[in-house]
Amino acid sequence: MRVQVLYDTEGNLVALSGTAVEEGQPAHQLLATDGQEVAEVEVPAAYTESTLPDIFNQLRVEIHAGQPTLVARKPH
Repeated sequence: MRVQVLYDTEGNLVALSGTAVEEGQPAHQLLATDGQEVAEVEVPAAYTESTLPDIFNQLRVEIHAGQPTLVARKPH
């Protein structure tokens, strides 16, 4: 499952959107402001059955080999 993420410089998710668009439906795009980036990324296999709110609350972005990747949040 791929999702579109809006994240800050520390990898915290600001917004999350499913990328599947039904035919005939308008596509949408998250827009970044200063200090934010937007990327389309693959959800890790362990989270593919999770809801978007669960993915938002449990994952963050890290950059691996120059590519944004979703990873589990580190415990506080």
